[in-house]
Amino acid sequence: MVFQSYAKGMSLTALANELESQSIPNQKGKPVWSHSCIRNILTNHTYLGNEKFPALVTRELFAQVQTRLEETGQMKRESRNRISPGKEGTYAKGGTNRGGHPGHLEPDG
Repeated sequence: MVFQSYAKGMSLTALANELESQSIPNQKGKPVWSHSCIRNILTNHTYLGNEKFPALVTRELFAQVQTRLEETGQMKRESRNRISPGKEGTYAKGGTNRGGHPGHLEPDG
């Protein structure tokens, strides 16, 4: 359910909320989930199967989920790095700390 739902567009947080609403226990046995718990499941290669366990997801679905995780992560990184219009001058400028005290920055050069 987790892999399929994420592949179809459900967010990590929405998946965590859904598992909590169904009182499905996490790996510690508690019905408390976070987006990072869901990400750990979605990136765990064990679900592809190994000598001890059968595959629970197909390689195709696993690859599809990895691609979406990467695309979503890239969009979030780009969003964080974007400066909103009108906010250009509100960020700290580079400089050198001349007095050895925080807040005593002088322009480089």
